[in-house]
Amino acid sequence: MKKTERRAYAKVNLALDVLARREDGYHDIRSVMHAIDLYDRVIIRLIERGEIEAEADDKLQLVVSSDLPGLPGGEQNIAAKAARCFLAQQPAPESVVAIDIHLEKRIPVGAGLGGGSADAAAVLLGLNELFGTGGKPLLEQSILMKMAAQAGADVPFCLLSQQGVSCALAEGIGEQLMPLPELRGWIVLVCPPFQLDTAQVYQAFDDIHETEKVLPRLDFERLREGLKNQNWAAVEKGTGNALWPASRTLLPELEQLAGDFTKVVLETAASSAGRVLPKMSGSGPSLFALFCDQNEAEQVRRRFSYSLEDVFIIRLGLDKNRAES
Repeated sequence: MKKTERRAYAKVNLALDVLARREDGYHDIRSVMHAIDLYDRVIIRLIERGEIEAEADDKLQLVVSSDLPGLPGGEQNIAAKAARCFLAQQPAPESVVAIDIHLEKRIPVGAGLGGGSADAAAVLLGLNELFGTGGKPLLEQSILMKMAAQAGADVPFCLLSQQGVSCALAEGIGEQLMPLPELRGWIVLVCPPFQLDTAQVYQAFDDIHETEKVLPRLDFERLREGLKNQNWAAVEKGTGNALWPASRTLLPELEQLAGDFTKVVLETAASSAGRVLPKMSGSGPSLFALFCDQNEAEQVRRRFSYSLEDVFIIRLGLDKNRAES
């Protein structure tokens, strides 16, 4: 039995603008995505004939399981969709009768942190490794990226992040990526005890704007310069999320939570020279604030964790020595 284990890293959206709605129902976006050192562990096993009972003409079995109760398994999970995308391009060897994928979940589900997309990217990379020979991956990067785009909008960035790219500008539906310098610091992540459905958030966005075209509102050039120069004040001015009005409409309590979070950050780190005020990631509901100083981040986490259980302090970016492990 061949086996691999991979770390599937979460992401936050430092900036997210929603542009035109496409004919296929997706929206074009412009976003700066940043990986954070919070990850699921994805374990993939190739089970060969003889290890389980299987007839010669049996179809390949694809099994997806998780340690998180209630998480969809099997073909309903995006990890299975990624595996099917891979197998459509590169069928399994004849000796392989089953692929077993197990997800050890640490990234909150339905939180706007890309947990499912990260798992899908890990499946693509893991199968590419297992199907390769002589320690070399089987398929080229460009092919993997096309598969990633088929699996889901955030999967291409998550694939890059697992290869050591911490930050990138994403355009199109998320498949057009340009690496950017990572921001060195810490994130305080607040995960409320409720979920938001991405499709419902985008529908609410459309209902609010009632137009097919929405002009960009965020200063991406200022954000890029801020990342390049590690200028936290410039980063602060370039961050934002166009989906925020839609998400808070669907979950009014989110606005109160964001206000309380912002108040704690301002009381702890008044200067904008080393922090970014709370923003929402993706379609929410997770909120995050960024800090240059770990001690300030820890003070905010400590103060805010009295009111919520799921408040984390996490390093921005990745440990490059383990990003591909």
